[in-house]
Amino acid sequence: MSIFKLPAWVIKDIDKIRRDFLWKGPNLGSKEVRLIAWSKITRLRDMGGWGILNLQTFNNALLGKWWWKLTCNPNSNWAKIINANYSISDTVGVLSHTPPRNKSFFWAGVTSTLSPFRSCITKSIRNGSSTSLWSDRWHDGLRLKDCWPDLFNDCTAPWITIRQFTQYLNNPELLFPTSTPNMLSALLENIPDCSQTQDDVHTWTLDKSGTITIKSFYKFLIDGGTRSSLYLLSWKNHCPSKITLFCWLAGEDKILTLSNLFKKGYNFQNSTDTCVLCHNASENLQHLFIDCEFSKRIWALFSQILEANSLPQTIPSLWTIWIPSLAP
Repeated sequence: MSIFKLPAWVIKDIDKIRRDFLWKGPNLGSKEVRLIAWSKITRLRDMGGWGILNLQTFNNALLGKWWWKLTCNPNSNWAKIINANYSISDTVGVLSHTPPRNKSFFWAGVTSTLSPFRSCITKSIRNGSSTSLWSDRWHDGLRLKDCWPDLFNDCTAPWITIRQFTQYLNNPELLFPTSTPNMLSALLENIPDCSQTQDDVHTWTLDKSGTITIKSFYKFLIDGGTRSSLYLLSWKNHCPSKITLFCWLAGEDKILTLSNLFKKGYNFQNSTDTCVLCHNASENLQHLFIDCEFSKRIWALFSQILEANSLPQTIPSLWTIWIPSLAP
């Protein structure tokens, strides 16, 4: 997985085995009830999932590490082979590389991760000789061609390095024939000092160490690493795993209430979805846990024990308002 991009059919077959084991258990001949989408439970726990590994995303995260090795060790033997085959050294830095149409199976997999990798790396300027003025993310993690697109389109040398650009600070009109001094002033004010002798340094923005980690890139590839607001309540507690998973499913309205069973087509003979506790309404999630008279008596008992001022009114408010209000 760290060398080649797995074919889609391989991932599909492996995921089928994993899904069957999750929902059926060791008895693979039984009929399963898949409570929730596989793409949902393969998110990390702090992103609202179960933390089951997403093979395709993990495969991409592993392949992305080759770009880090290529940017930080451009003189290694394997990097020289890649540079010779795909002319990466002809541009300013490997992050400005444009993948060719014809490429090896290995390089096709690696280049598929270049776009997200670019978003996670920035450069600290030392001598400016290896950093593209327009294409590298050295200005607060942004590319100058995104900040000043008009100036980029007017520039006669779009691949110029910062070091080379400093030679035109006194005569910027040579590079920008139609741009006015007012348009150039903001750009010139942001050009860093390039008087140092050390090479420019790549920094991984997703980790405090500044070095790429597979975990940080994996999280970024899943919706940009957006965290779930219910993570601490769902997983960072002292409940048994079985209870935690049940509460998580309840939060997603995926537990097997009679209403959900009817939606899935599991209609038992001569049965209805009427609540078996009060026989007054349909047994959906809101009714079973909040609105049922039996449930209200249970909540009233716990509210008295916990000295709560009110009862939960909805399932979302149970997690976001009622439970946090009990904290000392």
